[in-house]
Amino acid sequence: MVYRIHFTAEDLGRTRLMGSPSPLVETMRVVRGLWKPSLMRHVPWTEPVVPRLPAETRLVLDLAPARGYSPNFLSLARLGGAQECLEQVRSTPRSLIRREMTRFAEERPVPGWARRLDDDPQALQLLADALGQLHATLIAPYWDQVTAWVAADRAARARDLVDHGIDHLLRHLCPPQIRWNPPVLEIHTGLTGELHLSGRGLLLIPSVFGFGRPSVDCDAEPQPWLSFPIPHNGQRFPGTPTPAESEAAPRQMVALLGRTRATVLHVIAQQPGCTTGELAATARISASSASEHATVLRAAGLITTTRRRQSVLHVLTPTGRSLLDTGQTRVTSAGRR
Repeated sequence: MVYRIHFTAEDLGRTRLMGSPSPLVETMRVVRGLWKPSLMRHVPWTEPVVPRLPAETRLVLDLAPARGYSPNFLSLARLGGAQECLEQVRSTPRSLIRREMTRFAEERPVPGWARRLDDDPQALQLLADALGQLHATLIAPYWDQVTAWVAADRAARARDLVDHGIDHLLRHLCPPQIRWNPPVLEIHTGLTGELHLSGRGLLLIPSVFGFGRPSVDCDAEPQPWLSFPIPHNGQRFPGTPTPAESEAAPRQMVALLGRTRATVLHVIAQQPGCTTGELAATARISASSASEHATVLRAAGLITTTRRRQSVLHVLTPTGRSLLDTGQTRVTSAGRR
């Protein structure tokens, strides 16, 4: 079973990589994974989550089966915060709701409350509120780390695009589940169908959560999107450090006050996605010293790294950016006194 996305030369020129994770795409990937947590990537829960969720969140669970179709208007792919995305859900056109719920009904019975979604604003409001609760409970506590992981992956893919071109980017997007057979991108995840982009291009959305399968919204505006899982790279779920890491953190934070390590952090901020060799050259230190400093910064949660073949690429985390910005603000303030 293969889903095929057909590209023209114009589509290749308009295909782009989303700059940050999508709050609602990630939320819906987690929600669908709740039914089979043993198959999910990055599971932070040691006990069943569904029984502990507020009763009203059941509205979303009713429309988010582990497999099969789920209404795409619940997983809007757009930049911005969760609340901004939820406002878009609340203003979903009735015609779109009707079309997507009709497709949902082709696979399974529509819950009684959902049969009036297309003509009952209050029902849509309650559904959006439930989606917001799920995001706040399941995603928001880990959002900074998720953003950092995606930033590292994006930096690596941007480097691939610059060095090797769009063909290389698509060929290495997520093999073997996604295969680039020019001019067709083949999605091997149990879906069947054909999508002709017709000059719109494709939005590529890196994702952390879910079952590790790609997902497609062929009707999204202004262009269809494809969500794909980023490589694991041995990373554990954000926010679950080992006891040894927790105990070491204070000593590592003290070590960050050194001049060389501050320089390393600044270089990574200025050159996101730099390799260890590039980091060493810019900071004017040895490669082994750059690697050592990067290890400490990573353990302290100030940078994240991702591996691409023989290279390790470094990117600042939101915590690292905040620390750097705070330091710069203090220097500027001191200079004015």
